[in-house]
Amino acid sequence: MGQLRDRMEQDLKLKGVSPATARNYLLYCRKFAAFFMRSPEELGAAEVRAFLVHQIEVEQLAYASYRQVYAALKFLYSVTLGRPGEVSRIPFPKRQPSCLPKALTIGELTAFFTALRKIKYRALFMTCYGGGLRLGEVCHLQVPDIDSQRMVIHVVGKGRKERLTVLSPRLLEFRSGSRSWSDCRWRQMCSCYCRRWSTDWRCRTRSLSSWASRH
Repeated sequence: MGQLRDRMEQDLKLKGVSPATARNYLLYCRKFAAFFMRSPEELGAAEVRAFLVHQIEVEQLAYASYRQVYAALKFLYSVTLGRPGEVSRIPFPKRQPSCLPKALTIGELTAFFTALRKIKYRALFMTCYGGGLRLGEVCHLQVPDIDSQRMVIHVVGKGRKERLTVLSPRLLEFRSGSRSWSDCRWRQMCSCYCRRWSTDWRCRTRSLSSWASRH
C-alpha cells in the first residue's frame, strides 16, 4: 500500500486507537489490497463487498474477526481516503446470540489447577478465573496491582480502560502460601517476571491459550 499505508497509520495515531487495533487495521487493509492486487484507491464499493463476502463464505471468519475487517475498511475509506460511501452502504451483520459458557464444577477446577505443576502457571490461571480477567490482562499485571487490603485487583483492559475486580480469598491464600509476599526478593522476582511477560504478551497469551486447550 506504500504511501497510503503511511497515511492510514498516521490517521490511526491521530484517532488515538490502541497499537493492537492499529496493527490489525493495517493488516486487514493490506490483505484487502493483496486480494485484488491493486491499491485500495483504485477499488470501490463492489470490491469491498466482494472481499467481505469472501471473508464470510470462504474464510468463515468469526463475528469478532469479521467485525474488525469491516471496521478497518470503513476507517480506510471514511477517514484516510475520504470516501465513506464505499463502505457505509454495505449492511453489517447482527451479532449471533451466544451460548452461556460451561460452568466447571469444584472438582473439575481442582483437577485443572492441580495439573498445573509450575506455580507461575497456576497463579496465572487462578487469577484469570477468580478475577474474570483475560489472559492478556493477566500478563500485564504488576505487583502493585494486587491490593490485598481492599481485596481488589487493578486491571488495565482493552483500550487502556481501567477497572477494579475482586481479589479472591483463595487466590490470596495461594499467593501467601507459595512464598511470603512481604519478602523483598520475592517481590523483585515477581516484578521482573511480570515485566518479562508484558514485553511479549501477545506470544505469551497465544502460548497459554494453546497450553490450556491441550490440558
